[in-house]
Amino acid sequence: MFHGGPTHTGVYSSGPSQWKLRWKFATGGAVRSSPAVADGRVIFGSNDRHVYALNASDGSVAWSYGTWGKVASSPAIVNGLVYVIDSRNLVYALREKDGDLQWTFAGGPDLPVVGGWDFFLSSPTVVDGTVYIGSGDGAIYALDAASGRVQWKFQTRGRVHTSPAIAGDHIVFGSMDGALYALNRRGQLLWKYQTDASKPFPMTGVFIGSPTIDGARVFAGARDGHLYAFDLETGRIVWNLDEQGSWVINTPAVEHGVVYSGTSDTHLIQAIDEKTGKILWKSAGPGFIFASPILSGGKVQVAFWDAAVGSFDAASGKMLNGSGGEGPMLSSPVTANGVLYIGCDDGFLYAFK
Repeated sequence: MFHGGPTHTGVYSSGPSQWKLRWKFATGGAVRSSPAVADGRVIFGSNDRHVYALNASDGSVAWSYGTWGKVASSPAIVNGLVYVIDSRNLVYALREKDGDLQWTFAGGPDLPVVGGWDFFLSSPTVVDGTVYIGSGDGAIYALDAASGRVQWKFQTRGRVHTSPAIAGDHIVFGSMDGALYALNRRGQLLWKYQTDASKPFPMTGVFIGSPTIDGARVFAGARDGHLYAFDLETGRIVWNLDEQGSWVINTPAVEHGVVYSGTSDTHLIQAIDEKTGKILWKSAGPGFIFASPILSGGKVQVAFWDAAVGSFDAASGKMLNGSGGEGPMLSSPVTANGVLYIGCDDGFLYAFK
């Protein structure tokens, strides 16, 4: 699933050591979907209105499926099915082995967006036979994973393009109405945190990046220029890191009591103490960070707007190595078996070893 699993901690197996291009695959549109890797295949969406399944060994096509809308959603692969949503708010369940359509579900029309910079779609989180997915119609849906039948729907006042993080009975997600919501698994509201969404661009529609749950805490960045840590049970703010107006678009990665998060305007990747909110280290990169950092083998893998992706030492923040494409990188990296996979706005999916 997106960012490694239902809690979105972003921890993966080891990544590339030499950063040599293993292969690249061309699509007909920007690739903002983060790939999912399973059973020897790399599955992802493209803005050319297709979902692709490639053989991880050489990038050859196993199958592709044409969708009605652009696919900037990151697939979830569970029990032989691939789940994804497109820009027309259609949810698809495809058979993993051959891309055969099993069911679809149609959400409503998009709510208006204020301020633009709306690049991503919600990615499905699948837990215990239920698909949880946000929609541009302002709702989060719980769908039966086998049939697509609606189990419940929770409505907000803005587009829900974040991906729900789930731990135990808690579902946490953000909306472009400027609120972070926590529901129980029956779709009932547990708590809500409302940011100031009354300000004009660029502050309106503040929750774009998805939340991360680690233990008793929720970590979420916002377009109001803050990274927040909340108590999972109560929604109380534990700490609040002021990024001096720089958007926090990414989904934080968390491991061993440290939160790793990026900023947009200040181009920073930072390591933050999970308990106190104290910055342990920060390193500047070559551009905005909209994609979500991941952790693999003691390294932080980070993609930048300026067509670059690289490794930072998780303990010190020292930049180690990296590579890039020919356009902005809004897709988040994924590592598996010593290979890093990432999409790019130049239309390619890249595999670095």
